[in-house]
Amino acid sequence: MKNDITKIGICLVLVALLVLAFFPVSGEDGAYGADRKKTLVVVSVKEAVTMDPQVSLDGQSPLIWRAVYEPLLGLKGDTLEVVPNLAHKWEVSDDGLTYTFYLRKGIKFHDGSPFTAECVKFTLERSMALKKAGSYVLEPVKEIRVVDPHTIKIVLKVPVRSFLSAMAGMYTPSWALSPKFVKGNEVLVEKEGKKIGDWGEKYLYDHMMGTGPYRFIRWDHGQQIVLEKFKGYWRGWKPTNFDRIIIKYIQEPATANLMLQRGEADIAIGLTDQMKTDLEKMKGKGVVVYRHPSLETYYIGLNCQKGPTKDVRVRKAIAYAFPYKKYVKENLQGNAKQMVGFIPSTFPGFNPNIPTYHYDLKKAKKLLAEAGYPNGGFTLKYVWETGYEWKRPVAEVLQQNLKKLGIKMTIQELNNAAFNALLSNPESAEHAYGVVWWPFIDSPVDYFWSMCHKNAQASGGWNWVYYDNPEVNERIDKIESIMDDKQWYENVTRIQQILYEDCPYLCLYESDYRIPHRENLKGVIYNGLYTDTLPFYDMWKQ
Repeated sequence: MKNDITKIGICLVLVALLVLAFFPVSGEDGAYGADRKKTLVVVSVKEAVTMDPQVSLDGQSPLIWRAVYEPLLGLKGDTLEVVPNLAHKWEVSDDGLTYTFYLRKGIKFHDGSPFTAECVKFTLERSMALKKAGSYVLEPVKEIRVVDPHTIKIVLKVPVRSFLSAMAGMYTPSWALSPKFVKGNEVLVEKEGKKIGDWGEKYLYDHMMGTGPYRFIRWDHGQQIVLEKFKGYWRGWKPTNFDRIIIKYIQEPATANLMLQRGEADIAIGLTDQMKTDLEKMKGKGVVVYRHPSLETYYIGLNCQKGPTKDVRVRKAIAYAFPYKKYVKENLQGNAKQMVGFIPSTFPGFNPNIPTYHYDLKKAKKLLAEAGYPNGGFTLKYVWETGYEWKRPVAEVLQQNLKKLGIKMTIQELNNAAFNALLSNPESAEHAYGVVWWPFIDSPVDYFWSMCHKNAQASGGWNWVYYDNPEVNERIDKIESIMDDKQWYENVTRIQQILYEDCPYLCLYESDYRIPHRENLKGVIYNGLYTDTLPFYDMWKQ
């Protein structure tokens, strides 16, 4: 057995070396340039899905968005504190309905057009029209009014607890877009028998025009994305800032890991948990692992509308078939803890008294028998996307235990585009799948709405289990307008209790976020609302 494992390890290293030979990290177009110190090379096993920051809730694309685009507000360091950004200050009316934002002057988009209040209005209206990704936070908006070129008022129908946070988070609809750029690249599409503009959605899939520190150069699909500093950036430049950012997409984690250790990459995203643990032990080898408490929660989604998992008793049986504590201890080596409820233990609204599932095959068999499957006898299809390596071992452990119940589970790896297309289509979404979630506002409504609300089904969000509970929908809709803290907490708790009973997801674990990088790379800061992204502008090499 040990000899077989050794042989497999040698083969993986040889494969990694062959990949490096055919896909070198230097050369024309992909070159680092004369000064390696001025180029940041990121290797990621997770390729971006789209360059459009208003149409997707995926975890790969925001790494690029954050470098090229900027929102109205920002977050301070690794905290949830909202701070100025494109807006240098703001005011909120006493009734909590009117927000006045005062914009910085002299900011330009990469195409040279000025950033003004009209741009903010256009950006928000585009998000509301597309009705995708983070657009739901704009549902309470009653009016967007331009006061003058650098002042804009947003009037709400009802008070919203986390509205300022929503203007700062990773999936915020306030990423400033250039109206000139978007309108100049619109195409007409057929909608309800009429030809209307697509708000530049087709073009913005692989083109960008922001106000951020780096401008988009190109996306070589399957290989890399190249960004270069925007010389006219409003914050200015220091000698230590990077001139160029190269994000190289390497599907095999072993290859990405090797590139990091050899110094051909400065930081690696998407390495396996075991690789991160091994790197933490390699002190003095030029690589360190940044660790920070995260807001990431890990789940397995079960389709609530189709197949055997349409029956809540089957979903509960599957929940009892996963060995949560054993998995955390053995597979994750203690670098996580089992979830309690639907949100992380460090987040507003957490309740330690929410019931949890545990490993109990006797209960699982009883529930299956009640559902008409005393001996299992059905097949469950599980899919996971390339780049999210943690989803495979989770599935393999569940697969082994479901087998004891007479349930066969197939496991299939898909590329990101195929994964998204399969699950976002209700006709083809009869699958179980792994999902990791993190919020972009400091409210549990982010977890609840994106994964559980009826309007987040299909392309509306990430509710690809097609869960629909009227009480949950209603409570989610009003959660942000509840200003009384006690009532708010009771509402949050009730939602989690219902989700426990309905079991649309297996709530697996929450973990620390770990970022392996070269020891000489400085300025790496993790923020739970900006997970899987990096503050490129604030980073440098010692």
